[in-house]
Amino acid sequence: SKIMFCLIFAPLGDKAGKTDFSPVKETRTLCFKAALFLGLLSFLLLAVVVTVSVLCKCSPQHDNLTCPVGWRKFGCRCYLLSSWKNTWEQSKYQCSRNGADLMFLKELGDQLKFWIGLQYTTPEKGWKWVDGSSLTNSHFRTQGCAALNSFRLWSRSWSKETCSMMLHWVCEKQASPSGLLQ
Repeated sequence: SKIMFCLIFAPLGDKAGKTDFSPVKETRTLCFKAALFLGLLSFLLLAVVVTVSVLCKCSPQHDNLTCPVGWRKFGCRCYLLSSWKNTWEQSKYQCSRNGADLMFLKELGDQLKFWIGLQYTTPEKGWKWVDGSSLTNSHFRTQGCAALNSFRLWSRSWSKETCSMMLHWVCEKQASPSGLLQ
């Protein structure tokens, strides 16, 4: 209703080109501010919708997704935290036996260390995630495997370790619709 008022009763000026009529100028300023506010509000709403859809890449049946016994569900993923220690290769094998991979973090971030799905094999290949994608912005340039030192992702608390070191590990896989556990 006020926007309609702005569109109808806020002329650009009279025919002589004079635009300094104060009530009209104030109305136009108010209309401009209202339009700007609504535009920014629309943009903010769009940004929130896009962000939520990107962060929650789950299907509409998100609540119906389940994880196997002993696994923890977070969002659309299932996680298994080991209770024993293995080397990186043994940990990767244990995860694959369960249809999972070592935990996979694109954004790296208590002092317990867990194996994650990142390994440096050769200078030509560099650091690779278990899905084959490359790590970007790595400050490590030597062989090794990656371990998570903390579950506080904002602390970037991860380190390069010898792959034969015995550490706990975390498996990750997609959650399944109810009744279709993998």
